[in-house]
Amino acid sequence: RGGKLTMGPLWDFDLSSGNVNYGHVSPEGWALNTASWIVMLVRDPNFTGKMKTRWNQMKADKIFTLTAYVDQQANYLRESQKENYIKWDILNTYINPNQVVTGSYTGEVAYFRDWMQRRIQWMDAEINK
Repeated sequence: RGGKLTMGPLWDFDLSSGNVNYGHVSPEGWALNTASWIVMLVRDPNFTGKMKTRWNQMKADKIFTLTAYVDQQANYLRESQKENYIKWDILNTYINPNQVVTGSYTGEVAYFRDWMQRRIQWMDAEINK
């Protein structure tokens, strides 16, 4: 009350990153576009203009470098992930609500990277219509 409208805290990265088999599972489409206050915001040209400006400020140095960051983190975790999957042998096991089973750490990273690239491309085209 009396402050700016904010969203958070962020924790549902499974829902926003293609790692669930329910709800929003495609890299295309908005998941929150049915909430009444979101509908009102996206009808406001002042809001959508500011959203577009902010997206375009962020995309070059933050958003479009996300896939490189994923690769860096995957490399950083390369040794520890081996121990993880020795302790929890789940790479070939479906675990609800995961969307895919790739069978390897490399496959999991590739799936996530591809999903995020497609998501970012769709969002960029959608926001910049």
